[in-house]
Amino acid sequence: MKKLIIAAAMCACACEGKIAAADAYNVYVDPAFGDKAGDVIAALTMWENAAAANGETLKLTPILTYKMCGNASNGPATGECSEHEFSIHPTTLAALAAVAGEKLLGRTYRDTRLDMADVFIGVDISTPAEFTTTVEHEVGHALALQHVNETAIMYPEWCSTTTAYCIGAHDITCLDVQQYASVRDRIGPSCN
Repeated sequence: MKKLIIAAAMCACACEGKIAAADAYNVYVDPAFGDKAGDVIAALTMWENAAAANGETLKLTPILTYKMCGNASNGPATGECSEHEFSIHPTTLAALAAVAGEKLLGRTYRDTRLDMADVFIGVDISTPAEFTTTVEHEVGHALALQHVNETAIMYPEWCSTTTAYCIGAHDITCLDVQQYASVRDRIGPSCN
């Protein structure tokens, strides 16, 4: 079975002048998603619900409009976003593979200096569940989360009989919320 790695390209920035990760973000959902824009917004709601269920606060305000934060080149922010904002855009699996040199379902470019990101999701992912899970995973990167070695949405590999791709959890878990709190210098929930 082939493995598909979900990648996040993180902007390597010095900590000096870095803006702390927030609990509230404007999220620009590209209208080019068409009918799948509702699935993108549902994934944002899943993050809010998981945070609340584990005693954390998170507000993701979806705005259906095209906006680039300017981080796709992994260089200085040159786009239209302000701090604590990120954008989500459709692309194809072939385009993701061409950029990364490997098969990807999604990719996030995050500017840690300004707490903003550009997220790209393959719209030709074969199942709705895989699409939503990919959005949830990449939103985790936009929220400053890293890959983990446990069953959580931030585990980097999926397994699917329909696509031969691999991943851990298909839901946002307590471990994901714990990492969300940790990058915000809070203890977060106790996960058993």
